Amino acid sequence: MKTKSSTILYSYAIMLLVVGLFSAFYNSHHQLGWNPSGKSGLIVCGIGAALAAVFAALGDKGMRWTVWAGVVLSFLFLCVTGKNSFLALRAYSDGEGEMWFRAAVFSLGFLVSLRAFVMLGIQARRL
Repeated sequence: MKTKSSTILYSYAIMLLVVGLFSAFYNSHHQLGWNPSGKSGLIVCGIGAALAAVFAALGDKGMRWTVWAGVVLSFLFLCVTGKNSFLALRAYSDGEGEMWFRAAVFSLGFLVSLRAFVMLGIQARRL
């Protein structure tokens, strides 16, 4: 039986993969293709997506602690992407025009993690 928290974790995993693919297959020169400097984003988002999917699958089996594991995972991503988004936006506002793409990717990751953190936090409080 799928629970609401499992659905949230599955959607979080999909959104993390989309952010990772966005960082790895598009560069700041408006070209679609492999971006070697974005492969670390794909790796990190892929690992996070795999963990979220595992937590969701375990949550489907009735384990309640997976909601809290999802809260911790989304909080970690929230902290890292928030800091990097702030730094990239600050560099872009200081005149580094090529930082717009980095700022966009990290801001998107921040928003995805914020959504998951809030929704999983609400679900965790209901347990």
